[in-house]
Amino acid sequence: PRIRKVLEETGLSVEEFVEQILYNKYVVTLPGTAFPDKAGKEFIRLSFATSFEAIEEGISRLKEGVEELLSKARK
Repeated sequence: PRIRKVLEETGLSVEEFVEQILYNKYVVTLPGTAFPDKAGKEFIRLSFATSFEAIEEGISRLKEGVEELLSKARK
């Protein structure tokens, strides 16, 4: 997914965002810059090669992480 607006509001790079989500919410994502794509700096990559339940939990944690980062940035 494209996360440009989140990156702009938080002032994070995509690599910093991925690191924050990993260490704070224990969700592994890849920065789009890990792939040879010019638009990669505004995207994260997700894998869906797991159970539906694990995907739901991961998306829920990702959403919480984004909300927390935005909340901190808006203070």
